Amino acid sequence: MRTENSIRNAAVSLGGQMISTLLVFATRMVFTRTLEKAYLGASGLFGDILTLLSLSELGVGSAIIFFMYEPVAKGDIEKQKQLMGLYQDLYRKIGIFVAVVGFGLTPFIQFLVGDIPDGFQNVHLIYDLYVLNLVLSYFFSYKRAAIEAHQKNYICMAYQYTLLCLQSLLQIAVLFLTHNFILYLCVQVCTTLLTNILIARKASVMYPDLRHRPDQPLESKEKRHIYQNIKAMFMHRLGSAVVNGTDNILLTIFGGLISTGIYSNYRMIVSTLTQIIGQAFTSITSSIGNLGALEDKKKIYHVFGLLNFVDYWIFSVCTICLGGLLNPFITICFGEDYLFDNWMVLVLLVNFYLSGMRQVVLRFRDALGLFWYDRYKAVAESVVNLVVSIILAHFLGIIGVFLGTMISTLTLAFWIEPYVLYKYGFESSSKPYFIQYIKFTLLWLINSAITLFLVKQVPWGGLGGFVVKAILCLVIADLFLFIVFFRTEEFKYFKNLIKQKIRRKHFPDN
Repeated sequence: MRTENSIRNAAVSLGGQMISTLLVFATRMVFTRTLEKAYLGASGLFGDILTLLSLSELGVGSAIIFFMYEPVAKGDIEKQKQLMGLYQDLYRKIGIFVAVVGFGLTPFIQFLVGDIPDGFQNVHLIYDLYVLNLVLSYFFSYKRAAIEAHQKNYICMAYQYTLLCLQSLLQIAVLFLTHNFILYLCVQVCTTLLTNILIARKASVMYPDLRHRPDQPLESKEKRHIYQNIKAMFMHRLGSAVVNGTDNILLTIFGGLISTGIYSNYRMIVSTLTQIIGQAFTSITSSIGNLGALEDKKKIYHVFGLLNFVDYWIFSVCTICLGGLLNPFITICFGEDYLFDNWMVLVLLVNFYLSGMRQVVLRFRDALGLFWYDRYKAVAESVVNLVVSIILAHFLGIIGVFLGTMISTLTLAFWIEPYVLYKYGFESSSKPYFIQYIKFTLLWLINSAITLFLVKQVPWGGLGGFVVKAILCLVIADLFLFIVFFRTEEFKYFKNLIKQKIRRKHFPDN
C-alpha cells in the first residue's frame, strides 16, 4: 500500500503540475503582452515580501504532520484528533497575526518599490491583494494534514491543480478582455479560498472522526516536544525565506523594478520545473514518514539510496536541458528584451542543480523529524547569503545576488544537511554520500559538455530549431546516463519495478 500510494501521489502530482504549468506559461505570455514590465517586477517583489511574512507559519504544518505519521500508522484516532486540534488553533492565530502585520505594512510598501514607472497604478491595493491571498491560505487548510498523513496527497493535489488550471484560464480571459491587474489578482484570491474550502470538506467526509474535538488535550510533555520541533522548523523556514525570498528585493534595490521583471520569467521557468520535480518527491514524504515509523534503519537507508539516484538523474538532465533551451525559450515566448546574458544563466543553472540535489535529503529529514539537529545551519545560511549577496551585488551588479546564493549553499547546506541525515537518521557515516555526490557531479559536467556541444551545432532558429534542440538534449543526456548506469543495482531495481507494473496491468491474474 505504501508503494501504491507513493506512485499514485507522484503520478497525480506530475500530471497535474505539467498541465497547470502549460497554462501558467500561457498566462505569463498573455501577461507580458497586455501589461507593463513593472507589473511583472511587482509580482516578484511582493511575492518575496510575503515569503518573509509567511515565516510566521513557523513550520507548524511540517512538524504536526510528522507527529501524525505514527498515530495514523497505528490507528490511534484520539491522538490524531489532539494533533489536529492543536494544528487548527495554531493556524488560526498565525492567520490573524499575518493579517495584522501584512496589512499594517501597506503604508510603507512604496519605500521598497521606489520610483514607480509610468503606467503602474494602485500599488497599495495590489500589495493588499497579495496579503489577502496569503492570509486565506491559513484558514481551513489545516484539515489537509489529515489527508497527507494518511498518504493520500493525490486527493489534495487533484483539487489544487484542477482549480489552478481554472484560475489560469480565467486570468487569461481577464487579461485579454480588461488588461486589468487588479481583476487578475482577484481571480487568484478567489481560487485560493475555494481550494481550501473544498479540501477541508473532503477531509471531513473522508475522516469524520477527526471533525470532533478530542476528549483530552495533548499532554504538556508532548506539546513541549512538538513546540521544540516547531522552533527548529522556524529556523529552517527563516533560512529558506532569506535565501530564496530576498532575490527580488535585492534585484529591485540594485537593478530596479524592470530587472526584477526580466528575472521573474527565468524564475518562473526554473521554479516551475523545480516544483514539478519537487512535488513528486514531496508527495512521497508521507510514505517515507510511514516507513520511518514502521521499518528499520537499513530499509530506510536502502530506499534513500534509490530515491537519491532518481533525484540525480532527473535534475542532471533537467539542468542540461535548461542550459541548451532556456534563452531560446525566453526569446520565443517573451522576446529578446527579456533575456539575461550567458553568465547570469550559468549561475542560475548551477543554483538549480545544487538545490535539486538536496531534494531527497530534505524530504527524508522532514519525514524522519530531524529538524532540530541542523537548526542553526539555516540561520547561518541566511546570514551568509544575505551578506555575500549584498557585497557581491555592490561590486558585480545583479549577478552577485545569485552568486551569494551559490556560496551560502556550498559553504553550509551542501555538507551539513546530509551529515545530519546520516548521523541521526541512518546512524552511519556520510562519507559514501559525498563520494557519490562528487562522482555524480563529474558525470553531470561531462554529460553537459557533450550534450550542449552537439546541440549548438543545430543551425536552425525559431520554434523548429527549438524543438530539434529539445529532442537532442533529452536523448543525448539520457543516453549518456543509461550507458553509465545500466549495470548498477539502482537502475536494475527501477527497471524491474516498471516491468512488474506493466505485467500486473496487462496480466493481472499472473
